[in-house]
Amino acid sequence: MNYIDEIKLYETLNHDCKVDEIFFREIIAKPCNELYDAGYIDKKDYALMGNVVTKLRFSEYLPFDKVSEHIFRLREFYNVGYFEAT
Repeated sequence: MNYIDEIKLYETLNHDCKVDEIFFREIIAKPCNELYDAGYIDKKDYALMGNVVTKLRFSEYLPFDKVSEHIFRLREFYNVGYFEAT
C-alpha cells in the first residue's frame, strides 16, 4: 500500500470480487503522467471501435528534434533507426 491510495472493487453475479479501479498515490502517478505528457511513454486505455470495446495504446508525440536527439544518442550503443508512419 506504499503506492496505492484506494482500490475500488465490485461484486460479480457469482459473488466474486473483481478490481474496478486502482488509484495510485501522487508520488507514483504524477511522474508517470509527466512522462506521458512529454511523449516519453505510452499508455493503454479503452476505446469503442464500432460496437466493440478494445484497449488501444495512446502516445503523445515528441517533436522531431527530440526524437532525432534520442536516436543519435541510442546509436552510440545500438543499431537503431527511425521510421515515420501515419
